[in-house]
Amino acid sequence: MTRAQRLTVTVIGALIVCAITSSAAFAAGFLGPGHTSSDFADANAFWNPDPNSSTFVELSVSRNDFVFRPTRKSGGTSVMQHATLLFITIEGSTVSGSDCFLIPDSDFVVGSGVQSASLHATILSAADRCPGPPQSLTDIAAGKPGGGPPPVINATSARGTATSSISMPGITVTSSPTDQASVDQGRTVSDIQGVPSPLCFGF
Repeated sequence: MTRAQRLTVTVIGALIVCAITSSAAFAAGFLGPGHTSSDFADANAFWNPDPNSSTFVELSVSRNDFVFRPTRKSGGTSVMQHATLLFITIEGSTVSGSDCFLIPDSDFVVGSGVQSASLHATILSAADRCPGPPQSLTDIAAGKPGGGPPPVINATSARGTATSSISMPGITVTSSPTDQASVDQGRTVSDIQGVPSPLCFGF
C-alpha cells in the first residue's frame, strides 16, 4: 500500500479544523482568446513535531479556477471548474501520506482584509478526492505558448499564526499554534491571446 493510499484510507470521516489569524496585512479550455478575470483565495500552514505532537502536518486550501489533469494512462480528459481544494500532508508514526480533496466553498472563509481565515472541513469518502492533479487556470494561461502575457494580479496577503485539530478513525492530532501560516486573496486579470491545446494538460 502506498503512502497516499494509507492516507486515503485513514482520512475517511476526518474532521479538519484550522484557524489562521494574520498579524499584519500587506498589499501584495479552455477559455478562448479574450479578457477574463477570476477571484482566488489561499491559505497555508504547517506544524512541525513538538512536545505536544510528534506528527508533522501541512494544510493548504485554495479557491480558484482549476484544470484537473488526468494521467494519459487513465485515458481521461482534462476538466476545468471553479473549486475549493484542500491539500493535506501528514507524517507520523501511525499515519503518513498526502492527498487533495474537493470541499465546499463555505468550508473556507477569509475575513475582511485577510485579517483572519478559517477552515472547517469534513471528508466523508474517497469520492471527495480531486479528480486529477490540479493546476490553476491562471498558471496555464501564463505559462503555455500562445497563452498571452503573465496575468495581472491584485492581491492582499498576510503572515500569521494558526491552530489546528485533525480527527480521523483511530487518531486525533491537535498541534500547538504555529507562526508558519499565510493567507491571501485577490483577483487575477488575464488577456488570453490563444487557446492552449488540451494535449498540454495530460502527463
